[in-house]
Amino acid sequence: MRSIYWFRTDLRLTDNNVFKTAAESNRLLPVFILNPAEWERIGTRRRRFIRETIKDLSNDIKAKGGVLYLFKGDPAALLPQIARLYVCDSLWAERLFCIEEVTQEKKLSESDAFEVTHFIWDRLLYSAYEMPFELTAIYKQFTPYRKTVEKRCKVAPCTEAPKQVDWINDENFDLLHYGIEPLDIDDDNAWMISSEDNDERSDFMYEGGTDAALQRLRYYLWEVHAASTYKETRNAMEGADYSTRMSAWLSVGALSPRTIYHELKAYEDQFGANESTYWIVFEMMWRDYFSLVALQQGNRFFAKNGYRTTTPIWLDDPDKINAWRHGKTEDELINALMHQLNATGYMGNRGRQIVASYLTKNM
Repeated sequence: MRSIYWFRTDLRLTDNNVFKTAAESNRLLPVFILNPAEWERIGTRRRRFIRETIKDLSNDIKAKGGVLYLFKGDPAALLPQIARLYVCDSLWAERLFCIEEVTQEKKLSESDAFEVTHFIWDRLLYSAYEMPFELTAIYKQFTPYRKTVEKRCKVAPCTEAPKQVDWINDENFDLLHYGIEPLDIDDDNAWMISSEDNDERSDFMYEGGTDAALQRLRYYLWEVHAASTYKETRNAMEGADYSTRMSAWLSVGALSPRTIYHELKAYEDQFGANESTYWIVFEMMWRDYFSLVALQQGNRFFAKNGYRTTTPIWLDDPDKINAWRHGKTEDELINALMHQLNATGYMGNRGRQIVASYLTKNM
């Protein structure tokens, strides 16, 4: 069957179970779509990081004889057009958890352009299909969730990238003639990336992509052995190695949480497990938990009043909010942290908690 594989937040070939399953019995047209409505919400540094990740993915696909097709537009409208043009019968993609992505999946599943759509969960550390409860009945608190999952679930082994893939890569169309906007990987304007460089004081000077992610993971574990002190250092606000920094690559799927888990277990086998090595897994479980809460709560997850029954009193003072955004409050620590974020595009976990708490509790 001729099928589209739509890369979303799973920008890798290694340990990508959805892609591997699709490649087993389909000719694949690999696609990435830049959605301007989503893209405009993020800063230029993150845009650059994602593009670097896509370049790395494109190179991996090219090494296996394929071409990653890049487009710009609304995926829910664009993918049916691509399917008709390239004569694809089915769509494969990672299944996601938040309301906008779920809505996209619903629209595409209802499209008559596809005989079948396959949206499959593969983003979590512990498989969504093996959770010992209904996913829409997630625990209201993290600790009961964590204890249940730790007791009754196991992390699946990692899988290798398919050795061979039957690609669809021999069709050339005048895409603009068909109302489809192609995307040039090197066009900064199309990717809305400015020439602004990272501030040299930044603690986050890493590139996107699976290769860079693996390099960072191996350095953190095997060269500086920082995993053994993670719990003691993770709340620092400066320096390169107080934290894993894996979140950036996890968020775009350049690396799977399973890869981190099993590399960490290999490290523990050699150097010993302790509370710090466990705490890295603990934090990835928080990531799983909030993904499932987002699935359960839908629109309420992003509502002004949240999904709790209480109604918070929100500050309605644009001047104070702008002062917070630009680091011009009466608190020097808040100002320093916001200056760090604005100048470098990055702020550590503890800093993010402090400035968020100040915004919601102290202003």
